[in-house]
Amino acid sequence: YGTAYYVAMTDGAVTGATLNGTPFVGMGKNAGWIFTTKVTAPSATTLTVDDDGAADFRTLQGALNHVMQSVAAATPVTINVNNGSYEELLYLRGKNNLTIRGESRDGVVIHYTNNNTLNAGTGGSQAPGSASLTGGRSVILVESTDLLTIDNLILKNTTLIGNGGQAEVIYFNNDAGRLVVSNSNFISEQDTVQVK
Repeated sequence: YGTAYYVAMTDGAVTGATLNGTPFVGMGKNAGWIFTTKVTAPSATTLTVDDDGAADFRTLQGALNHVMQSVAAATPVTINVNNGSYEELLYLRGKNNLTIRGESRDGVVIHYTNNNTLNAGTGGSQAPGSASLTGGRSVILVESTDLLTIDNLILKNTTLIGNGGQAEVIYFNNDAGRLVVSNSNFISEQDTVQVK
C-alpha cells in the first residue's frame, strides 16, 4: 500500500512496432506510465468490487484474499460486487459469515473456463502452497467456511460438454458449513454444484 510504480519495457520486448511513426526502442520511468497503490488497506466490513470504477478491489478474489487475511473468521463481512464481467477463479477458506452480493442478477457475471482436464480433481483439502495444489476444476472452491451467502449474481463455468470433463461452478467442501444462495444463477454444462 502507498507505493508508486512505473512501467518499463526493454528494447526488443516489442518488435516491429512504431510509436508516432518512430520505431519502438523501449521505455522507462521518463515515459510517464506511473501509478500509485492505495494509501492503506480497507478497514470496513463492507467492501466494494468493481472492474473499472471506484472500489476497494478490482477483483472478487482480491477482496476474498483481504478478508481471509485481515478480518477475524467470525466477523460478518459483505462484499458488494458492482455490475461487470469478472473472469476469475475463486478460492475461499476459513472465513465465516461472509456475504457476496451482486449489484444486479444479470449484471454481475463471474466466469471462467475450468474443468477436470485443466485442473484435475476437486482441489479440496489441499494445503495452500502444497506442491500438488491445483485448485480443482470448479470456478469457486470453498473450504472450512460456515454461512457463506451468495446473492444476486451469476456464477458460470464456461466449459462446454466434451471439452474437459467435470466442470463445477462451486465446490462447497465443508462437513457442517452452511451455504445460502438466493436470486442467483449457477451455470455450467455438467456437475454444476458439488457439496460435501
